[in-house]
Amino acid sequence: MRELRLATLGSVDSGKTTTASVIAGNTDDGNGSAREKVMVHQHEKESGRTSFVAHIYNPDNTIKISDLCGHEKYARMTINGAISNHIDYILFIVAANAGVQKITKSHLQLAAYIRIPIIVVITKIDLYDHKETYNEVKYHVKKKNIAKFIQPINNITTCHKMQQIYSNGQYEMCPVFCISNKTGQNVELLKMFIQGLKIPEIPAPVAQKNIFRIHRVYNVKGIGTVLSGFQERGYTKKNMYYLQENSWQSIAVKSIHNDLQTNIEFLTEGHFGCLAIRSNKHNRRYNLIGNIVSDEQQKLCKKILVDLYITINKTITLKNGSNLVFVCRQINQTVTLQPDKIVRCGDRTQVKLKFDYPVYVENGYEFVLRDSDVRAIGRIISKIN
Repeated sequence: MRELRLATLGSVDSGKTTTASVIAGNTDDGNGSAREKVMVHQHEKESGRTSFVAHIYNPDNTIKISDLCGHEKYARMTINGAISNHIDYILFIVAANAGVQKITKSHLQLAAYIRIPIIVVITKIDLYDHKETYNEVKYHVKKKNIAKFIQPINNITTCHKMQQIYSNGQYEMCPVFCISNKTGQNVELLKMFIQGLKIPEIPAPVAQKNIFRIHRVYNVKGIGTVLSGFQERGYTKKNMYYLQENSWQSIAVKSIHNDLQTNIEFLTEGHFGCLAIRSNKHNRRYNLIGNIVSDEQQKLCKKILVDLYITINKTITLKNGSNLVFVCRQINQTVTLQPDKIVRCGDRTQVKLKFDYPVYVENGYEFVLRDSDVRAIGRIISKIN
């Protein structure tokens, strides 16, 4: 069974890293001790801007927490991380002493666009009365149609009841935890809730294919080329496969390990992992991210027809020839819009998108178009030859 995937969203200084670190089992003294335990790089210690990935091992499951960026400067990285990491639930962090800020609203809107259920966590309640922040959160969650109701979780009975509701895939009610990482107030309730969540069920595809989507490419000394990515369909084992480049290339998968760095025989659907490959080409860093490895030469496309909704969070006008970044699965590529007419904020229409390079996509894939912020969301209707 794959791990349960969580990600933190929220503004800078809201306590995202501290909360994720405390959930992972560390303690906090109110002066950043929990953050320091997960800081890896020197620039994180100097700037205070942190991000990390933690794994929590329980008897029944494994939980992966991705701490995403909160600073507005890194908005594009946050968008990419929320979409490409196949997140199950979002921990939406709001500081009681800061309330709902501009970037908080932007992250809430992102969660609404990509339709990932959220768990609101109001932090620093030992420093400030959280009632005003709670009312702000309640207003914006309803305004952005994330949930119809919000439910404060302050006892075990309510926690188990809300846990059952979320595990059944019912997200009309949003849980809110008011915690203090310093004193530990309600932290155990939050841990209990997260540990009891179930992995959301994803409908099985109609046609069975073996698709591994590339996320990163590494050249490891003594090993060779290593492809890190996500098993989107079927499985991958040690065998001969085809790698999508400018044309299909034959490769041999020498070894496989999963996201926990354990050698395995098969990488199954829904899991992250790495493939060590053997081929005639040695430098494969160019133009591979977002490409696929498959046991068959899949049909690629450079143009698609999509159902597009232009977001209303910022004023924007799009016309024929406009360029935005297409973010879907691990694909992160510039596209050219080819609308029949000028489209503006709030418009919903069918538009043709043209890629710079051929990609593998399927009908029904949902995506985001962005520059520094989300500009449009959509769903692929069909591929155009």
